[in-house]
Amino acid sequence: MAGKARRRLWHLIGGSLFPILAFFVSEPTLLIALSAVTFAFLIMESIRLLSSRANELFSRYFHGMLKGEERWRPTGSSYLLVASVLAFLLFDRDVAIACLLFLAVGDPMAATFGEGLRSRRAFGWGWQGWGWRGGLACFLSCVVIGMVLIQIGLDISPLLIVVGAAAAALITLLPWPIDDNLIIPLFSGGVMTLIIACG
Repeated sequence: MAGKARRRLWHLIGGSLFPILAFFVSEPTLLIALSAVTFAFLIMESIRLLSSRANELFSRYFHGMLKGEERWRPTGSSYLLVASVLAFLLFDRDVAIACLLFLAVGDPMAATFGEGLRSRRAFGWGWQGWGWRGGLACFLSCVVIGMVLIQIGLDISPLLIVVGAAAAALITLLPWPIDDNLIIPLFSGGVMTLIIACG
């Protein structure tokens, strides 16, 4: 239980870092910093996964933060960082901020309230859906964080926040073969970007 709580707290804090930083630094500066951190982290992950000794040391010091399968596969942090880079490259800044915070806040909420209702793995590996209760918790928490973002100056409509939150929640309902740290922000941000383009 303590390990799960630590992972969810890290997910919230680590996932919020760059979208919050985007309020205070220019987008080019943010992208440079984010890309550098992502590149360094992926190099570290590659070394860990290619070297049993390095992996053993990593697992020893960070065992409380790792899911069982992450001992032999890329961690969720890798997918989160890659998703963050892609979000700021592909989407408008405000959409990127919103969809990344949907991930940072909504995914731990889905895990907390959907635990015990997880759907079975659909492909034998990858992420599991959190069921209707987890999806609802994700949706409501994303709407709340979205409305807070609007109040502090995010240039995005409440309707778009609701649609983006629903898109994020939809991902939490079903099992996917792709890590949710990657698919939640890209799907949610993509839906919001499509609506903006069509509007």
